[in-house]
Amino acid sequence: MDAGLEIFDLISLHHEALTHCVFPDGPTAIPAGSASALESFLLEALSPFRAAGGGPGGAWERRLFRQAEYSEALVLRNVKLEEEIANRQKAEAAIRESKDHYFQLYQEARAMQVNLRELSAQVLSAQEEERKRISRELHDEVGQALIAINVTVSMLKRQVISDPAFQRNVSDAEQLLARTMEKVHCFAR
Repeated sequence: MDAGLEIFDLISLHHEALTHCVFPDGPTAIPAGSASALESFLLEALSPFRAAGGGPGGAWERRLFRQAEYSEALVLRNVKLEEEIANRQKAEAAIRESKDHYFQLYQEARAMQVNLRELSAQVLSAQEEERKRISRELHDEVGQALIAINVTVSMLKRQVISDPAFQRNVSDAEQLLARTMEKVHCFAR
């Protein structure tokens, strides 16, 4: 004990001493009466350990108890680590799923942007076609109607040469008609 040996060290030394001293030629058979002498020798060798706390409730049992507590603490810690690993794996899966979801949303947004451009081009094309149609109608139908009115006013002007007030009204109508035709041509352009 003073040398710092443990019980297992003592048993190992006892076994070695027995094999070299009691059975120098090899332990083929234990002689009669030697077994109880060997047992009492071992018990005497172990008695200082028992007296120093190696017996029931002693240092050896306290060490075993501490090891059991340590083992329980390790088991609890392993459980917590496994829970943390599971939580982290769930979080990583959620992040991957979120990343995939946002990538899909990004792809959909890009497709919608392309569709929007195409629709805008179609709207602009339709507007341009509508403008062309309105321009043709203004030029053709309204323009022809204004020309017909202009011809009628010119004929009226020639018929009544004697009344100056009527001629002035006809001239004012011609000027108004000319301005209106110019505006229609501007709208048509």
